[in-house]
Amino acid sequence: MAVTPDEMYAMIESAGWGNWMAALTRDYGKAYASGWGAFTTANVEKVTGKPPRNFRDFANDVLLSKLK
Repeated sequence: MAVTPDEMYAMIESAGWGNWMAALTRDYGKAYASGWGAFTTANVEKVTGKPPRNFRDFANDVLLSKLK
């Protein structure tokens, strides 16, 4: 179930985390929803010497393999 940035604001503020954290979360949610974080760089390969992989492969290889 998707939660809108404004709904997230209300939940965080009602949980007692304060207006600053609620506004920060809401504003980042709006920015990412508008495509603000939708970009890639070549930095992973520059730093590691290996091509980047998608999150699903990373989770399977690094995180889920520990549970098997």
